[in-house]
Amino acid sequence: ALTRVQRPPARRRKARSGWRPGRSYTDFGDHSAALDSAAERSVAEFEERREQVEDFDPKLILRFSLNRPVPDAEWRRAGLTLLDSSDQEAVIVFADSENLSLFRERLGRYAEGPGEPRPRADGDGETEPTAPHEGFFDAIDDLRATEPDDRMTARLTAELEGDPDGPHLFDVEYWFVSSEATRDGWMQEAAGRGEELGAALLDSYVSPAAGVAVARFRGDARAIEELARLD
Repeated sequence: ALTRVQRPPARRRKARSGWRPGRSYTDFGDHSAALDSAAERSVAEFEERREQVEDFDPKLILRFSLNRPVPDAEWRRAGLTLLDSSDQEAVIVFADSENLSLFRERLGRYAEGPGEPRPRADGDGETEPTAPHEGFFDAIDDLRATEPDDRMTARLTAELEGDPDGPHLFDVEYWFVSSEATRDGWMQEAAGRGEELGAALLDSYVSPAAGVAVARFRGDARAIEELARLD
């Protein structure tokens, strides 16, 4: 039976244009501090992991819990590379510390809260001010580093528990990025790591039109679990 490793949470769906969200958090300082602490904690965990891992290059990939969809353009505007998204979740890769610094810089401006109401141009009452980048950060409930368990399906986990010693046929689904060089590099890294672990690469398939990049392997439980550690 075919089982899979590293399956994104759901096919990406773009939020509708005309994005006008409601307000989920009214204490901008507290919400900003909670998100900033989660980001700092994720980076600390990543740095510790990078010092421990020697057989592949870890990447800082964070999983965002959302209370509503965030348009793809909002992630790009924040300087972030979106790997996958759904109504309730988004997966982001931070290419370097500059991307994370920009994210936290914008978060600090959001923490300042909205300005004072101003009279409307038509004279009908006052405007309802919003905090800088409020629509973006108000949609985020939490964030954390992606873990190996996020990359393994329940079916694959159950199969390994039922037959831990036998070889298994499984797919590795890669985060799809528009950069062909980056995508090929990730696939080559997994193929090389799989070979080191004794997992045979049987086939691979890439479709830019469908946003799909997948490779089929055959290997034992150890190979599968180690491949699930790859970012």
